[in-house]
Amino acid sequence: MKQVFSDKQIDRLLQTVGPVTHFEDLAEEGHLLEYLNEFLKERYNTDVPFRVEMFNLLLKYSKVPVPEIEEYYLKHLQTALKLFLERTAKWRI
Repeated sequence: MKQVFSDKQIDRLLQTVGPVTHFEDLAEEGHLLEYLNEFLKERYNTDVPFRVEMFNLLLKYSKVPVPEIEEYYLKHLQTALKLFLERTAKWRI
Protein backbone atom coordinates (compact mmCIF):
# COMPACT_ATOMS: atom_id res chain seq x y z
CA MET A 1 0.00 0.00 0.00
CA LYS A 2 1.38 3.39 -0.97
CA GLN A 3 1.65 6.11 1.63
CA VAL A 4 0.02 9.39 0.62
CA PHE A 5 1.68 12.57 1.84
CA SER A 6 -0.11 15.84 2.40
CA ASP A 7 1.26 19.09 0.97
CA LYS A 8 2.39 20.14 4.45
CA GLN A 9 4.33 16.91 4.94
CA ILE A 10 6.00 17.29 1.55
CA ASP A 11 6.96 20.92 2.28
CA ARG A 12 8.39 19.91 5.67
CA LEU A 13 10.40 17.10 4.08
CA LEU A 14 11.74 19.39 1.35
CA GLN A 15 12.89 21.90 3.97
CA THR A 16 14.79 19.28 5.93
CA VAL A 17 16.49 17.61 2.96
CA GLY A 18 17.18 20.72 0.91
CA PRO A 19 20.65 21.51 -0.38
CA VAL A 20 23.25 22.75 2.10
CA THR A 21 24.53 26.25 1.39
CA HIS A 22 28.13 27.31 1.76
CA PHE A 23 27.01 29.50 4.70
CA GLU A 24 25.73 26.40 6.49
CA ASP A 25 28.99 24.57 5.80
CA LEU A 26 31.01 27.50 7.14
CA ALA A 27 28.82 27.75 10.26
CA GLU A 28 29.21 24.04 10.94
CA GLU A 29 32.99 24.30 10.56
CA GLY A 30 33.12 27.36 12.85
CA HIS A 31 34.29 29.81 10.17
CA LEU A 32 31.12 31.69 9.22
CA LEU A 33 31.73 34.83 11.30
CA GLU A 34 35.29 34.97 10.07
CA TYR A 35 34.07 34.70 6.47
CA LEU A 36 31.38 37.35 6.95
CA ASN A 37 33.80 39.80 8.53
CA GLU A 38 36.40 39.18 5.82
CA PHE A 39 34.31 39.12 2.64
CA LEU A 40 30.80 40.43 3.42
CA LYS A 41 31.48 42.94 6.18
CA GLU A 42 29.43 45.81 4.73
CA ARG A 43 26.40 43.64 3.96
CA TYR A 44 26.67 41.89 7.32
CA ASN A 45 26.75 45.22 9.16
CA THR A 46 24.03 47.03 7.18
CA ASP A 47 21.56 44.36 6.00
CA VAL A 48 19.62 43.40 9.14
CA PRO A 49 17.56 40.54 7.59
CA PHE A 50 20.78 39.03 6.21
CA ARG A 51 22.48 39.33 9.61
CA VAL A 52 19.51 37.68 11.36
CA GLU A 53 19.59 34.87 8.77
CA MET A 54 23.31 34.36 9.46
CA PHE A 55 22.66 34.37 13.22
CA ASN A 56 20.00 31.69 12.73
CA LEU A 57 22.49 29.58 10.78
CA LEU A 58 25.07 30.05 13.51
CA LEU A 59 22.57 29.04 16.17
CA LYS A 60 21.53 25.98 14.19
CA TYR A 61 24.91 24.71 12.98
CA SER A 62 27.62 26.07 15.28
CA LYS A 63 29.14 23.53 17.64
CA VAL A 64 30.39 26.20 20.08
CA PRO A 65 28.72 29.26 21.64
CA VAL A 66 28.97 32.43 19.54
CA PRO A 67 29.38 35.55 21.73
CA GLU A 68 28.18 37.91 18.97
CA ILE A 69 24.81 36.17 18.84
CA GLU A 70 24.46 36.15 22.60
CA GLU A 71 25.21 39.88 22.73
CA TYR A 72 22.74 40.62 19.91
CA TYR A 73 19.88 38.75 21.56
CA LEU A 74 20.71 40.09 25.03
CA LYS A 75 20.43 43.66 23.69
CA HIS A 76 17.01 42.84 22.24
CA LEU A 77 15.95 41.20 25.50
CA GLN A 78 17.12 44.26 27.42
CA THR A 79 15.05 46.53 25.16
CA ALA A 80 11.98 44.33 25.57
CA LEU A 81 12.36 44.24 29.36
CA LYS A 82 12.76 48.03 29.54
CA LEU A 83 9.59 48.46 27.52
CA PHE A 84 7.79 45.96 29.76
CA LEU A 85 8.90 47.79 32.91
CA GLU A 86 7.84 51.16 31.50
CA ARG A 87 4.40 49.87 30.56
CA THR A 88 3.83 48.08 33.87
CA ALA A 89 5.21 50.84 36.10
CA LYS A 90 1.74 52.16 36.88
CA TRP A 91 0.70 48.76 38.28
CA ARG A 92 3.66 48.38 40.63
CA ILE A 93 3.28 49.25 44.28
